[in-house]
Amino acid sequence: MPITNVCHAGTASPSRRRIQLASDHASGSDRLAECAAQLGWADDAIVVNLQGDEPFAPPSGIRAVAQALDRYGRLDILMNSAGGAASRVMGRRGPFWEQDVDVIDWGLDVNLKGAVYFCHAVMGTMVAQERGVVINMGSVDGVTGGGSPDYSAAKSGMIGLTKCIALCGAPHGVRSCCVSPGPVLTRPARCGGKLMASAG
Repeated sequence: MPITNVCHAGTASPSRRRIQLASDHASGSDRLAECAAQLGWADDAIVVNLQGDEPFAPPSGIRAVAQALDRYGRLDILMNSAGGAASRVMGRRGPFWEQDVDVIDWGLDVNLKGAVYFCHAVMGTMVAQERGVVINMGSVDGVTGGGSPDYSAAKSGMIGLTKCIALCGAPHGVRSCCVSPGPVLTRPARCGGKLMASAG
């Protein structure tokens, strides 16, 4: 199953935006390149197509990091922003106990393992630089639990990953934080829904 967006990794400088965008398939890479152009980042962004790699396998992160270092010379920020409920993305709804293991594996790969592998790939460089920031996208479901046990477990894991990266990185000037948003209207099916606002 294709993943539209894996990670954003790149360097920052006061005068220029330098960013690397990674996707695991060609159409996702094309969309990322279009977004970079729309934001005016076309000259500063490189898009890494991870197509053909085992999804979220360690070589993907290593290759993406190597390309960022080759172009920019250092790596200041890693943002792990991949995510999605596997049963929805794979179109295989139903109770957790009736899900095929490949659906559960996809959810754990996308929502946790990719982030672990990309953190592993960047930490050596960030420690050597004595600076760097890792930003992980969690979810409120990682705090409260939710209807998808694999998703909630993975997002809880993102919180634990963030704390561990912060602890092992702190002596070396490497920081880590986790953003855990609530429901976000990102899917077309939700666009027609009604939002309730408190009068006030």
